[in-house]
Amino acid sequence: LQSLFDRLGLAKYFGKFQEQEIDLQTFMTLTEDDLKEIGVSTFGPRRKLLMAISGAC
Repeated sequence: LQSLFDRLGLAKYFGKFQEQEIDLQTFMTLTEDDLKEIGVSTFGPRRKLLMAISGAC
């Protein structure tokens, strides 16, 4: 999962996912509301993560 965050240029958010014990399987089920709750409050990074979840990148 960390390599995905690195590839997306979002490494600074990875710690938030570690704190919540989110693995790749769980990551692939996250919604926009989940990302907001985890602490990804900025639109751009949230959109990049949603695109990764949907398989678009």
